[in-house]
Amino acid sequence: MLKILSMTDITGFGLANHLLNLIKRDNGKTGLTIFPKKIPIFKGVEEAIKKGVKSSLFDNNYLIAKENIVYSRNEVSVDEILYDPQTVGGVAFIIPKEEKEKQFQLLKKYKINFTEIGYVNNLENKIKIS
Repeated sequence: MLKILSMTDITGFGLANHLLNLIKRDNGKTGLTIFPKKIPIFKGVEEAIKKGVKSSLFDNNYLIAKENIVYSRNEVSVDEILYDPQTVGGVAFIIPKEEKEKQFQLLKKYKINFTEIGYVNNLENKIKIS
């Protein structure tokens, strides 16, 4: 059985805002560190980003999230995927650190596609981009 501490769908508000909502619901006042380069993206997305193609909701999503985003490096163009609302309805969830390997084995056993894109940190309701 997969033990999930918290989860959210990833749809119109972009990954960053969905993750921010997820951690703001946490009474522990936790934050997240995420690695955008680990986020799987469809073929052609990076090319579209380089050409400046953005959804009409991109700017609003970015403005809402930006004050709660902390960069530990310089922003790069691929970071724009964090604010883009065009997703395929993936799910983000937080699992207990001590059960991570057990949970990953379970997901693999049932051939459920997943990617570890980050971890819980102690930044109060902030997302650190590494």
